[in-house]
Amino acid sequence: MDSQNKTKDSSGFLTIGEVEEAIRKSEQELNDLELRQLEVRLGELSASSALARQVTLAGPIGPELAQALITTFHKWQRQPNGPKTVLININSEGERDRLGDHFTNTFALFDAVRMLKQAGFKVVMQVTGVAGVQAVSLLQAADERYISPESWLLLSEASFPGFQGNSAEMRDMIDFRKSLEEQSRAILLGRSKVTKEQLHEKTRYERLWWVPAAEATELQLVDQVGVFTQPGPSLAHLNVPLVEGEPAKLRRAKTKLRTNLLRAHVRGLETQALEAETANPRLIYFFDVVETSSCLVTGEGLQQFARIPGSKIEIVLNSPGGSVHDGLGLMNQIEQVRKQGHEVTIRVLGYAASMAGFILQSADRRLIGKNSRILIHRISRIFGGSASQLEDQRDQMKRLEEQALPKLAQRSKLSVDDILKRSEHKDWWLTADEALELGFVDEVF
Repeated sequence: MDSQNKTKDSSGFLTIGEVEEAIRKSEQELNDLELRQLEVRLGELSASSALARQVTLAGPIGPELAQALITTFHKWQRQPNGPKTVLININSEGERDRLGDHFTNTFALFDAVRMLKQAGFKVVMQVTGVAGVQAVSLLQAADERYISPESWLLLSEASFPGFQGNSAEMRDMIDFRKSLEEQSRAILLGRSKVTKEQLHEKTRYERLWWVPAAEATELQLVDQVGVFTQPGPSLAHLNVPLVEGEPAKLRRAKTKLRTNLLRAHVRGLETQALEAETANPRLIYFFDVVETSSCLVTGEGLQQFARIPGSKIEIVLNSPGGSVHDGLGLMNQIEQVRKQGHEVTIRVLGYAASMAGFILQSADRRLIGKNSRILIHRISRIFGGSASQLEDQRDQMKRLEEQALPKLAQRSKLSVDDILKRSEHKDWWLTADEALELGFVDEVF
């Protein structure tokens, strides 16, 4: 017997051919296992909430939740593949369980949903629990509106937080808050059979109008009772079927081909998710008070993107305003980035109030959602100290006003004196259309 054709192990003598066949079988088993693992991984990736385009809106609608959802919407728009239907599950009493109702975060989400639809997505929203007050208005932005059989809608008057001021300030604040509620109710009534008189009668004096699922459908506040499930994704078509009893060599080749196709598809989905996190447009979210920390974070983002040639930077702004010093510092940084050849767009979703309205003016393009607003008022501060200190503080405030107001007036149709007169002793709130007409923004979307 030729020793070159024999080998020996603990079970006895085997031929080289038998060993080679055992190797082929073990390799096939490993290939089959890798193929199965890839198929499982592909199924997990494709069915994940991110790639299935599904998100949950739960709890009070505040700036943190609004920013998280809007960030997700932007990622979906940057992903070329995946379903064109998105699902938003709602279980929220709106802004009722915050310190009074606010509306601006709801309006920000409403306009963000409109942007999704403009980008070609179909938006489905469904109530699984409760949708209250502003959440019911947000529901009206969807293409299709579902409510689960045991869920409820809650309608009521808005309950605004307390306010301290003189009679003129109180008059302006009452008018503004009434206009917010009217705007929200106009959205609510636009698609339903609920009348303005019926809504007033059912909810006046802060009465709660609980609407069960069947009645919500009758009133056309939703389209149907039921639970919508996002359909599963269509996986990569692998036209390489494995047939029982086919030659081993052919099976190995087909298994290798299927494995390569699945690897490519899995890596493509993982790369797509990575690109959605990092690719242009370069977005910065400013959903905060204008203060040292928020302006520093935004400034760092601007400097980072400015190191990449030809960056197109977009700041999504939803802010109640704040520090004049910090705001002016951020405006200087935006202006410097523009001088370096980068394009800066600021998009208002919700509101740009007080100093945030000044920051808006520093962009190349100034955009505002049609449900958003701008607030212009005189610069204010808390005074304290001796008489001489009070005089110094007054003089400094006047210098800041002289420094900031020309930036607000520069691209508008108004002079500094016009702005001073219109905002004297009052908060001057502008709707999106009014801001466009006066030149404080370039476009309403």
